[in-house]
This record gives sequence, structure tokens and C-alpha cells, in this order.
Amino acid sequence: MTGGPWPHRAELFRVLGAVAGEPADARTACAALGLPVPGDAEHTEVFVLNCPPYAAVYLGAEGGLGGEAADRAAGFWRAIGMPPPAEPDHLTALLSLYARLGGAAIGPLAPATAAALTRAWQALFWEHLWPWLPGYLDAVDDLGTPALAPWAAWPGWGLRPSAPAIPAAGRPWRCGPHRLRSQSPNGRMTSWKCSRHRSAAASS
Repeated sequence: MTGGPWPHRAELFRVLGAVAGEPADARTACAALGLPVPGDAEHTEVFVLNCPPYAAVYLGAEGGLGGEAADRAAGFWRAIGMPPPAEPDHLTALLSLYARLGGAAIGPLAPATAAALTRAWQALFWEHLWPWLPGYLDAVDDLGTPALAPWAAWPGWGLRPSAPAIPAAGRPWRCGPHRLRSQSPNGRMTSWKCSRHRSAAASS
């Protein structure tokens, strides 16, 4: 995703997103990417107990599943003429849609249709992925789970602060939701939000 949502990278993110989905899909995706393959326990530790892969958890005022942030994601699906899935803000669903729009935008289309698809594709990236995904990946990496930290830290995401083509004003480690990210001395986004989720789960 370095520099924005470019066509040649779109399909890759469908596979990356599958890692945050069902454990069986995660194993298939990780194997295809040449990454360590997580077991069910590791998958649950990361995506259920520590860092649930839902935009609403990190962007919504409620700090949990559903709510206004999930409604905004569902509204995006409807705005492009698609029925929202049961979990419209889940990372797997969002990256699958990102890949689908990206692939469609570079197809043999009338210029006006291609332009509309490109606008929708870019809106999905900047409004529903970019505000939380870089910090989320840092939080998963910080957990240090052997099979999934490499997924989160994989350079193929193209989301690290060194990305040269992204204007500073648009970088979420400078202006993103403070619940998910604060900038540490080494420039890395910290995982306050996931830590809070762990504490809540432990006390329940």
C-alpha cells in the first residue's frame, strides 16, 4: 500500500486479509505467502484475545465491536451498490473488497466507470483502512507471536513510517486515532488499544 492503493498490489491484500479470517484460511494464506503457518491457538491468541481485526474497535467512540464505526463501513458497502456482509468492518472483508475494486478498476471499462471505481477504491483505502491498519499491524507485531508477528511485520504491506511517497500530513502515526497509536521515541506506533482489550478480556 506504499504511496496509496496501486493496481498491481490489489490482489496481494486479499491473501493478506485472509490471515485474519478463519484459522484454516489463515494457514492457506500464510503458506501461499511463504510465511510461518499459525496454529489455531496462536490465531485465537492474536485475533480473538488480543487484537480483534475490526475497524470499529479502533475507530469507534465505543471502543468495541459494532457501533457507529461499523455502521460507516456498512454504509460504504451500500454506497457502492453492494450488500454489506455480516461483519462489514472486519479486516478480511475490507481487504477482499479492496482487492475486488482494484481489480475491477483496471479492467476494460468505459473511462467514466473506471474513474468511479478508482474513486471508490481510493476512498476505501484512505477512509476505512489507512486510519487504523498501520497501527494495528504494529500492535500485532508487538505481541511477538512467532507465527503471526512475521505477517504483521512483512514488508510487502508497504505501510511502514519510512514510506517515502506518502505526504507527512496524511500519515496516521502523526494524526491517527490516539486510542490506537501514539508515537514512541523510535517512531513506532504503540498498541494502547490492543493492550486495553487484553485487560478487559482478562477481567471478564
